[in-house]
Amino acid sequence: MDLDRNALEAMSKDDLIKMLQQQAAQAPYPPATGRATNAKKQPEPEPEVEPVEEDLGPPPLPLSHPDKVKEQMLAIKENTCSNWQQPNIEGSPELFAMLADALPHNKRLQYLSMHRLGIDDSVMALCFPKTTLLPTVQYLALAYNDITDVGFGTLMNCILAGGLQSLEVLGMTNNKLEKVHEQGLVTVLAKGHCPSLRQIYFKGNNLTDECEAALDAANTKREARMGQLGRVIMYFNIKANLRPPPTKEEREAAAAAEAAKKSGDTSGVPVAA
Repeated sequence: MDLDRNALEAMSKDDLIKMLQQQAAQAPYPPATGRATNAKKQPEPEPEVEPVEEDLGPPPLPLSHPDKVKEQMLAIKENTCSNWQQPNIEGSPELFAMLADALPHNKRLQYLSMHRLGIDDSVMALCFPKTTLLPTVQYLALAYNDITDVGFGTLMNCILAGGLQSLEVLGMTNNKLEKVHEQGLVTVLAKGHCPSLRQIYFKGNNLTDECEAALDAANTKREARMGQLGRVIMYFNIKANLRPPPTKEEREAAAAAEAAKKSGDTSGVPVAA
């Protein structure tokens, strides 16, 4: 079911969960390790066993460990853990529903890894509505999922509404992104939202040249607003970043200039090369 961002955000949590359950029944999410799922059963009574590649790691745990997952979700909800890395399981409507219930209550989580869970735009709408704050999250990993520009826009709306303001690193590697500059990221950068944001990973997507240019321009505005340390390093497919990160000397000069600006004394401030 293809819905735009407004339609997804207008749906209730129960409706989103119901839609995810219907999608799961029609086309199950791929396993978290990326193993191919055989859609057709072999008619032979003794089908050949396909060799398992050694570098794929252990097979994903099914949701046969619901107690452990529920325990993790309760820890997030009750603010008793500071990091959560996705368990080695398939993404499922049940897991996403538990996450959606737990995340809005958390005020301690710093590391949130949700990669390889089969997350799509509807899951983004479920887990990151405008009411989700997650004020302490510094690292958010959403790599190797099925997130399009619509789902990315949902995340940007969450940020523009005041969420994720401690975010430092955002991982969006290997999704289905093309024109994220049209989904709120330009505003987030140019207006100085997420003041601690330092890195965004876009490798493995299909960002257009127009998109990269727009992000570069927004980043320049962010630097003008926040100083040299405010610039965000963005990793694309070919070039690692739009501008090399500041050197130690440049960081010290920027910090001295900022301190002098606050005190009103600009004499003796070193000038970065």
